[in-house]
Amino acid sequence: MSSEQLANFASHETACARCPGWWLMTEVRSLRVGRAERKKTASDLFPSSLFVLSPNEPVQRSSKMSTFWGYMFEGFALSVLWLWWMINTHVSAIKSQSEDKSFITRITYNTWPGTRLPVETLYKISISGLGLLATFLYEGISFTDADGNYRKMATVISMSIYGIFFVHSVLELMMLMGAPLLQDCHYVSAALGFLWYALATFFRARDFLHDAHVTVMVKTLPLYPLVAIGVCLLVEMGSRGSFIAQTVRVASLGLIATWNFNAAFILHKGPSFPGKEQSSWDMMEHSNTAFIGAAFGDHICFHLIFLTVAYAITALVMRIRLGIRIKYEKVPGLQH
Repeated sequence: MSSEQLANFASHETACARCPGWWLMTEVRSLRVGRAERKKTASDLFPSSLFVLSPNEPVQRSSKMSTFWGYMFEGFALSVLWLWWMINTHVSAIKSQSEDKSFITRITYNTWPGTRLPVETLYKISISGLGLLATFLYEGISFTDADGNYRKMATVISMSIYGIFFVHSVLELMMLMGAPLLQDCHYVSAALGFLWYALATFFRARDFLHDAHVTVMVKTLPLYPLVAIGVCLLVEMGSRGSFIAQTVRVASLGLIATWNFNAAFILHKGPSFPGKEQSSWDMMEHSNTAFIGAAFGDHICFHLIFLTVAYAITALVMRIRLGIRIKYEKVPGLQH
């Protein structure tokens, strides 16, 4: 470009800058560029500072993709425990109200009509043991590659989760047998299990930070109800009459249990074994990642409705079969 052309271009830029619409056009153009850059990276939701242990450069995953049937197994196992806790919590609350007694929190409901076996404890032992064995068999016993670097991080984490809950279940069984153990060790072990479960979801999610933001969102959202369960267990240990703490614990477990079913179909093409990785989703698309967060909000709404309806049905069944009637007080602000 000649010096004369440069001078003409500079004078044109100066004249345009004096135009009232020039500034607005420049801002719109910069916004478009910014939007395009965000669409390429989709890193706004997951800044590197949130994942302190995550390197800034793309890295190779340290483990296999999670499996479709792994999510389904975990969802089924937790759903059975959730429904068991929910029904027994509702029954205990209704009975305590009808008898005008204080509600007593319980971490385990082993009673089953016609048997003296600790059904819940035996169920937790079998499920945690089966999960530990299945995880071990799926990945094998070797946890290093040819260069001696550690791999299969998600496998080791899953084994530790199942292992903690297996130990918790065994401690619970030993307490039922009258073994000399520390007081409330079953509460402490359960709280540690769920809190570690929450931290483990963080470590498992960061393995997909650089190539699958949808996966990161799916795996990170259960962290919050898991922390809530651990905190509620510690609250219940200190205050054995907290109906709210036990209800929040039960509701949080339900959120995690049923979210596993959603995660199985979001992240995998089922029901093939062990389940192929989902290809119909763009795992780095910002809108897909944001949609997962919105879907979790709808998930919470559904559970709130379900818990309310389940409590009403339980109260109705107990009224018909056992003749238990409860007089519920109206909310003063809603009375005419």
